[in-house]
Amino acid sequence: MIIIMEKYEDETERKEIYEAILLGVKDLEEGKTQDGPSALEELKEKYNL
Repeated sequence: MIIIMEKYEDETERKEIYEAILLGVKDLEEGKTQDGPSALEELKEKYNL
């Protein structure tokens, strides 16, 4: 039973990772991303840093 549970947990974790990657790809395709330097600049301005 322990081996079966470990396999289930591994597969569940892998599925969650794949889903997160797919969401990221979707965001890229829909233009919902921003490059790092401009995102940091925006945060600096927002929080007066």
